[in-house]
Parts: sequence; C-alpha cells; structure tokens
Amino acid sequence: MELNDWFETKSFFVRAEESSKIRKKYNDRYPIIVGTSKNAPSISAFKYLAPREMTIGMFLYTLRNKMTIAKDQAIFLFIIKYKGNSCTEIEEQLLAPSTKMIGDLYYDYASDDGFLYVQYQVESTFG
Repeated sequence: MELNDWFETKSFFVRAEESSKIRKKYNDRYPIIVGTSKNAPSISAFKYLAPREMTIGMFLYTLRNKMTIAKDQAIFLFIIKYKGNSCTEIEEQLLAPSTKMIGDLYYDYASDDGFLYVQYQVESTFG
C-alpha cells in the first residue's frame, strides 16, 4: 500500500483518533504505518504495533519475512515526518539506522496524527 492511499481513505482527525485509541490501549507500543515505494513488492499488512525496545533492524526482519524478495535484494526503510495535518508536505525524511530503537524514532519523527510513517524500498545489492 502506498502512503497516499492511506491518506485518501482517512482524514487527519480520523487518523489522530485511531492512533490515540491505540496508544491508550497499548501504551507500551507505537503505531506504525508502512508504505511501499513504486517498485517494491507489497505486503499483506501495513499497520504495525512495535514495542519501544525493538530496533529498526528487527523491524526490517519482520517486514522481510512478510514479502517475497530475492536473497540478493536489500530493504531500505525511510522514516517520513509530515508537516502538521498535511499528507503532502514532508517536514523531514531520513534513512532509518538499523540500530535505532522504534521508541526513539517515534518521539522524534511521529507525525501530528500520532502515527510513525515509514516507507520501504527494495534494491539489488549486487548491481
């Protein structure tokens, strides 16, 4: 699922309410929305709840197990922070370091609606 599809189906206030409910029910986990790049294989689930201590490396392992890609392909995960309640203006975007914990990224890069948005891309590692 591309992130634009998620934004088109839910308004900012619906997304904010949903993330608030999730955080109240699962206060030790963080809501993540995973989007695909144009040429990446799709995955069945695009919403995830991750514990604070989970690293990006472990999260990438989880994503890799949910898709079919060749062994010579690598997954790159980008963290996207949107401006205000906009779903088109990106405030900040970075390549997620594999040792960084989800909780730290959530507090630094979660969007105003309460979700952490990530997008993955698959690239060939050997040319």
